[in-house]
Amino acid sequence: MNKTNVHTQPALFHGLMASICMTLIGHANHLSAMITITGLLFLGWRWWLIINNGKGIESRWLRIFLTIATIAIVITQYGTIVGADGGTALLCLMLALKAIETRHQRDLVIAAQIGIFLAASLVLFNPAASTLLFATINIWLYLTLLLAVYSQKKQLNRVAVIKQLRYSGFLMLQALPIMIVLFFLFPRLPDPIWSLPRASQGGGMTGLDDSMSPGNISHLSQSDAIAFRVRFDGSIPDNQRLYWRGPVLWDTDGRTWNNRHQSQPLSSLRQQIEFSGNGDRYQITLEAHGRHWMYALDLPATIPQKANLNADFVLMAKESINQRQQYRVTSYRHYVTAPLSRQERQRALRFPTEHAEKTRALGRQWRRESETDQMLVKRALNYFRQQPFHYTLEPPRLGSHPTDEFLFSTRKGFCEHYAAAFTLLMRAAGIPARIVTGYQGGEYNNVGNYLLVRQRDAHAWSEIWFPHQGWVRVDPTAAVSPLRIERGIDDALSEEAFASDRTGSARLWRQTRYSFDAIGMAWNNWVLNFDTNLQTSLFATLGISSWPILALALTLALTAVMALLIIVIKHKDRAINDPLAAIYHVFCSKLDRLGLRRQAAEGAQSYARRIAAMRPDLAEQVQLICKQYNDLRYGQADASSQQQLQRAVRQFHPRRQDSQTSRP
Repeated sequence: MNKTNVHTQPALFHGLMASICMTLIGHANHLSAMITITGLLFLGWRWWLIINNGKGIESRWLRIFLTIATIAIVITQYGTIVGADGGTALLCLMLALKAIETRHQRDLVIAAQIGIFLAASLVLFNPAASTLLFATINIWLYLTLLLAVYSQKKQLNRVAVIKQLRYSGFLMLQALPIMIVLFFLFPRLPDPIWSLPRASQGGGMTGLDDSMSPGNISHLSQSDAIAFRVRFDGSIPDNQRLYWRGPVLWDTDGRTWNNRHQSQPLSSLRQQIEFSGNGDRYQITLEAHGRHWMYALDLPATIPQKANLNADFVLMAKESINQRQQYRVTSYRHYVTAPLSRQERQRALRFPTEHAEKTRALGRQWRRESETDQMLVKRALNYFRQQPFHYTLEPPRLGSHPTDEFLFSTRKGFCEHYAAAFTLLMRAAGIPARIVTGYQGGEYNNVGNYLLVRQRDAHAWSEIWFPHQGWVRVDPTAAVSPLRIERGIDDALSEEAFASDRTGSARLWRQTRYSFDAIGMAWNNWVLNFDTNLQTSLFATLGISSWPILALALTLALTAVMALLIIVIKHKDRAINDPLAAIYHVFCSKLDRLGLRRQAAEGAQSYARRIAAMRPDLAEQVQLICKQYNDLRYGQADASSQQQLQRAVRQFHPRRQDSQTSRP
């Protein structure tokens, strides 16, 4: 095998190149573009060499130079060649380099083995069901290559390749029962393997930040990426009630809003918030975003494990969320918060110096002309309704005084513009105010019965403080674009989008997306979230209360699976070693279901005569099939005759007769 040149078998070589290309594409989502492009260029170079001279790179010094260059590229991109990202990038490029020098079947075997490892590592970066399916197909191709190499066939035609694909698929199916037993019964680690830290983790994640400038959220609102999914215990609240609370912004220089002093965790939730009415209970599956905040409806009354509720009433994880998280929350929409401290009041009234002078003047004018805070807020919202403000993702560029220019000149903007302007107006009028960022609304998945909250649902609103009520949410965007709050961003930006969404093709595409997402959600719930707690509950249900009992149960389960596999493999090997016997066995099984079982020592001709006597209606077909079988078994018939026999058996569909004699 080692001295056989792979170029004499184009199917092997092209299969290897296609498999490596698939592996590189699979890793492209989390590796830098430079790594992926370099690997694909290596493969393209190899194909070019094959087309021109049919050989790989034979120069030893060139191979050494390419190896050093590859290491340098990885270090440039990641600063290291070890770890999850750097090590994987190096292996990907080395695999592509191995394809360049592959000449013998031994080289192909090494490349395929490396490829299998890299394909399996895909789930370490993204353990989604779609990734597992992609990795499984990739491993299937590599395994087929290995089987084709060890088959020692000089030429691989289409029929031989299909046969190897079927056999490698059968081998993978054999491992499935063992994998299931080990998954449920083998003691689990406290954290999954894919939770291991990565140097670049979080670098390419999308989501809200802890600062806001004009354009930040409108940029997110062009993304279809999933932020989180929500499953309610009861009915889903109306869209206008779905305000998912995230970072709270207090401080501004007139253009950028942020939170310079991070809020501390609350020492006592009940002392800070007085809840009333009925709560909403729900479960959130939060995608990784590399930050600490966890989203919840206003306001959360329960705190998930490994999280705190800070003084801004934002759920904060104790560690960065670098992998998908699932947690349960109960929230109340009716609440009264505790009085402001002196420092909080000063902070919520602070106005940027030398900025927004017109905004300050308008707020003070409203203060003088309004008897109560509530009347002042109503006047501000009417101002946004009655003046020619326009809701758009593409507002004009603002200059050095963005709030004044927006309120009195351009009057075109997104939620961040309205929230920032309203908050400064309230501060100018002497009402404590701040900005809350998060998400608003959600898309109902009727297949899985849960909400999809996407990055395009990112939103910003204001909170103002009233005596005896505490912090109260006010959304000035709702005054300008009620559709944004009632239906979502797509319908707010275009009525045509709402109409086109009702077409048949749009509904079919939407239902298809919902179905795939529901499958992914089930995968998350039943596989990725199967942790030590769920396994302990399963053990309790099965009556497994100690390690010896668990070891016995695992041993018995694996023994049963192995025994079943041995039976299946023996039957399969019999069919592979003697395909003619397998065809005849199918024929006899069809008659056996009618009570016409073949006797142990009964030959084909004798069996045909007995069937003809008992069932004259089957005599002609049975005698023809048995004659073909005998000719193939004892004669000199060719392969086409075996195919004719297989076709005849496949088309043989005997029916039971009411007057049929009993089984002999």
